[in-house]
Amino acid sequence: FNFINAFYPLPNGLISSNGETGEFVFNGPFIESESFETGKFNQQLSNRDSLDETFLNDTSQGSQPDEMNNKNKLFSLDRQIATIEEDHTFSSNFVNTAHAGYVRVYAQSGNANPINPLAASPAFGSIPGGDAPSVGVPGLVKFSGGITAVILHEYWWDDLQFNDDAFYNIGNHSLHFGMYYEHINDNEFSVATRAGTWQFGSISNFLTNQPLSFESVLPGNLSVRGIRQNIFASYFEDDWHARRNLVLNLGVRYEMSSVPTEEHNHLANLPTMSSAVETLGSPLFRNPTKMNFDPRVGFAWDPRNNGRTAVRGGFGIFDVLPLPYEMELENEFSYPYFIQGTDTNMPAGSFGGETGYNLILHSAVSKRGGFIQHHPKLNYVEHWNLNIQQQLTNNLSLMVAYVGSHSLHIVTPSDDGNMTVPTLTSTGLYWPQVFGSPRINPNYGRISAVHWTGTAYYDALETRLTENMTHGVQLQASYTWGKSMDTTSTSVGTDAFRNSLKNPQWFYPRLNYGPSDFDIRQNLMINSVWAIGGPFESGMNGGIKGFFKKGWQVGNIMQIASGNPFNVILGGDPNGQLSSVNQELPNRNFNVPGCQGSLINPRNPVHFVKTQCFSFPNPVNKMGDIGRNAVQGPGQFFWSASVDKMTALTERLRMQVRVEAFNLPNHTNFTWPIPNNIAFSQTGQQVGALGRVVKTATSNRELQGAVKLFF
Repeated sequence: FNFINAFYPLPNGLISSNGETGEFVFNGPFIESESFETGKFNQQLSNRDSLDETFLNDTSQGSQPDEMNNKNKLFSLDRQIATIEEDHTFSSNFVNTAHAGYVRVYAQSGNANPINPLAASPAFGSIPGGDAPSVGVPGLVKFSGGITAVILHEYWWDDLQFNDDAFYNIGNHSLHFGMYYEHINDNEFSVATRAGTWQFGSISNFLTNQPLSFESVLPGNLSVRGIRQNIFASYFEDDWHARRNLVLNLGVRYEMSSVPTEEHNHLANLPTMSSAVETLGSPLFRNPTKMNFDPRVGFAWDPRNNGRTAVRGGFGIFDVLPLPYEMELENEFSYPYFIQGTDTNMPAGSFGGETGYNLILHSAVSKRGGFIQHHPKLNYVEHWNLNIQQQLTNNLSLMVAYVGSHSLHIVTPSDDGNMTVPTLTSTGLYWPQVFGSPRINPNYGRISAVHWTGTAYYDALETRLTENMTHGVQLQASYTWGKSMDTTSTSVGTDAFRNSLKNPQWFYPRLNYGPSDFDIRQNLMINSVWAIGGPFESGMNGGIKGFFKKGWQVGNIMQIASGNPFNVILGGDPNGQLSSVNQELPNRNFNVPGCQGSLINPRNPVHFVKTQCFSFPNPVNKMGDIGRNAVQGPGQFFWSASVDKMTALTERLRMQVRVEAFNLPNHTNFTWPIPNNIAFSQTGQQVGALGRVVKTATSNRELQGAVKLFF
């Protein structure tokens, strides 16, 4: 691994590890083809009216081999957008803009073609007619199975929007007001665990055929969900020039959404997490958005009244409406409209053939259900900011700002909230001592759940130094120190980010409080443009000397950022939670030298994590004390540059030649050591591959050139 630490250019996304020995397996890159067309039409209907129309079509297909080059996973996207806008001038101080738009998106993922012919062979199947299932073992790369083991997703999204905005000036007041309407048609079709999924608690359990859980789709209903929803909003804002050097912004917005419905009323929702029978049909929940009045206030003040100092501030409340994507899994994968079986206590010897499938097929309590909180509170965000901008010289300015936010009642998903009931004590969270104790709902195998119980805070200090074009040089540098903390960072499932913790404790949300999955504490950005030699001249008038000396421009973008956090977890289910998506936490060894501060070895891809700083829970049924997202991920350094030359060939024809370099120094940026973030197996054995980095976060150096003609 020394060659990695010496900035060896590793390909992005092409490396996986077998976990035990740290050997690498290389697989092919993501390949995509895309066609993109756009058009714009402008019409001046009269002195007072104009019409603008736009159209966009974007079609793409892609493929990428899996972790072991067994199959090519396929993706496709087809997107159309059409808009029309009419501007009408009533008078010199009253203008109105009406806009209508239509969006259609078709997206598909989950189909695959075999690279290895055995990936399509039913000889390795765990369900009738299926091919190889996916298999997860702590310390080994997860085997994603055959060509049907990938979750199939198909979406047909149709969205119709109307809005009208008016601008009226009267005296010292600039009034803005308008309304917005949106109709959503969200047609969804998904099939999970088509070939089955096996989980093991350790390598030894895998070798001795002692599986932890099995999950598979079962014969039954498979149909498209046609989700429908409407959104309505209106707003009013007054920009009041109270004094020559003071502007006040006062406004309010009303925004509400209907509760999503299904065109055939194929909706199912458990009344409580422990209910034995689902409630079928609408409504899914009580609408919390009917009284959404959100104030917005702000100001801009020039204290010296000389145009060189500006003090700005603002506060606003912004709604986060309960939209279809937040309930996607619950609507798609709930009994009786989708039948999936799950067993988290499989008998020894059941892995192989169709034994596991037959067990869940004939079990009355393995079906998958869905729970959506019936009386959610309104999810909203409070934003505030204060900034000071000072003109230091005629071309140089400095801005310093504080930005903060507080999010309340955040949607909190659980991929499987059906687990044994823990007890919270003064010394921690404990699960029952007896493994296999009753779960919250013994009538179901897996329950996907959505609660609106999360919270988040963000605070940041931002600085920006800007130099306008001086002697051909333009420069901007910005630095942000920020801190984002929350109880959940995802709104669809629990693994929207690769570093997410898959089973947050929904019954005690505050136990999940920690750094956000996307938390970046420090970020420095520097960009510059240098125009060399002055404006370009035509080849005829500038001569050979003018051609080579003028019209050059050099650009740079540099970023230095701290890394995102991630979790060190336990393999299997040592706590006895009995959830089908367990990711449990170890303890942190504060008494071990070197473990009081950082838990990482920077720039060490073999042992990025200090393995000595973690221990197995004691007692085993106690939740580990390390906390969510306690380990800091690798920092990032990225520098790109460009050089372009503009030349006027004739009075009407210009040519630009451009060369760009991405990751110019060919610097290796590591990503988190995932999947090698498992510290111990279910039986307490330390996993040797803990902390081994197997992937880069950015690609190696890339060069591209282009020629552009203007006429």
